[in-house]
Amino acid sequence: MNRWETNGILSENRKFPCLWWNQMYLENQKGKDEYISVSLIITGKVQGVAFRYYARNMANQLGVYGWIRNTQEGSVELTIEGKRKNINQMIEWCKKGPKTANVENVIINTEPYKGEFVEFNIRP
Repeated sequence: MNRWETNGILSENRKFPCLWWNQMYLENQKGKDEYISVSLIITGKVQGVAFRYYARNMANQLGVYGWIRNTQEGSVELTIEGKRKNINQMIEWCKKGPKTANVENVIINTEPYKGEFVEFNIRP
């Protein structure tokens, strides 16, 4: 690793050659690139309204990976993983769903990130 010296301040970070800039950069990045996994169960009028297809499109736009499926109870279940910011946007979308849906409740369960998905699929 290179050591940089700027105005008498040593830094071992390659991104910026000044400790002060490194600290500011790291403070700005906190939580932005943190990856998380979440499972959701969405109830209401969510089957027969193309909820899964709209969700797949939204997931692809946000760069969120995982899967979605209808349950026998009439709800929709999905497991997603990605950057925290994108997952939060996907959760907010799921709380509303497409215009044809009527979401009553969203149960959210956060899980340890595994990095096991490379795309978003609709499961039978």
